Amino acid sequence: MRQCYKLLASLLLGDSFLFIYFSWQGRVTHQMPLDVPSVLATAAPFLIAWFMVAFSMGLYRAPHRQPLLSGWLQLCGAVLISTCLGTALRAWHLNRPFDWLFLCITALFMLAAFSLWRLGWCWVVRRWVATSSN
Repeated sequence: MRQCYKLLASLLLGDSFLFIYFSWQGRVTHQMPLDVPSVLATAAPFLIAWFMVAFSMGLYRAPHRQPLLSGWLQLCGAVLISTCLGTALRAWHLNRPFDWLFLCITALFMLAAFSLWRLGWCWVVRRWVATSSN
């Protein structure tokens, strides 16, 4: 597998993991069933929203080559937009009103999680690329 595909696969898997973990943690906190279909159903609106926004904003186009600050700002925008959209999709799917408190909690958690994950990923990949080119 080419290097660029490995990097893309690691980003896609890591990003997906964050939403699945958030859904699992929410279900644990609210004492809901933890079976795999339920956790994935909870994560689905956010995964759909994330991938729509992230691909349209170019977050998968060599993010390790972008300056960290501009990449992080772009990431924050994508997280905020996708959590709004994901919360709206969730409300529509569950036939419930839009929950602003849930949006705030989701957005704050995902901003922190994505910041740590993506900045860490960029740091590791930049070091790996630098050592493999020597």
